[in-house]
Amino acid sequence: MLKTDALFGSRDRKEGTSKPLELRSTSSNIVIVAQNFNPSIPTKDWLQHNITGERPNNFVNTPLVSVFETDRFTLTVDQNRFQITMATPMVHEEAVRVAVAYVKKLPETRYTALGFNYHWEADYTSELERLNDLKAKWAQIVQATAYFFDKAGPTVGTVTTGMVKGAKVRIVAEPRNDAALVVFGINFHFDLPDQQGQEHVEHLVKLVGQFTDRFAQAKEMALILLEEEVSVSATTSG
Repeated sequence: MLKTDALFGSRDRKEGTSKPLELRSTSSNIVIVAQNFNPSIPTKDWLQHNITGERPNNFVNTPLVSVFETDRFTLTVDQNRFQITMATPMVHEEAVRVAVAYVKKLPETRYTALGFNYHWEADYTSELERLNDLKAKWAQIVQATAYFFDKAGPTVGTVTTGMVKGAKVRIVAEPRNDAALVVFGINFHFDLPDQQGQEHVEHLVKLVGQFTDRFAQAKEMALILLEEEVSVSATTSG
């Protein structure tokens, strides 16, 4: 199991300087990209009996896309993408189970990439407070994201990107103009070799199994970015 401390090392916080705002998880999903999914395969009965084990509240099946929606998650398959989106973090393990069941049923598919996406919202008391806080923190946000990433650190523009333990990570902190709100989006991306077969599927299954642990790491990233002051230890775990 991946652990946050092992990923980030230790962090020194000055007592009384940390002010994490309320952080709400708004959505998370697993995305598997393939050269050619066949959206006609995942019929309602096939998904219910082979993959999910439950009946959908809503189902759509066309030659271009299939959508299987329950109270806990929404599963979408088109020609190049399988995506399962959770209604709550409490069903992350269920999402992993469904994704693993799906790829194991179709070992002949050429899976080419895997992505984990996590989104949070953080409230401020006013738009002015949010604006002033983000201005004050900009250099610290860059410093903090440099701490997450391996080797040379981040490329900074409208987003920050870098490598974290074998995953390409993309972090977006987006202020919303219509509210005193900041939206954090954190994506973990894994490129897969252009192969097919059981060994390739087992490699993908192991990566999918990281989803819950990566959620915890992404949440830690978001919390660090919300702190008033980030003081990074010079020693990190490798």
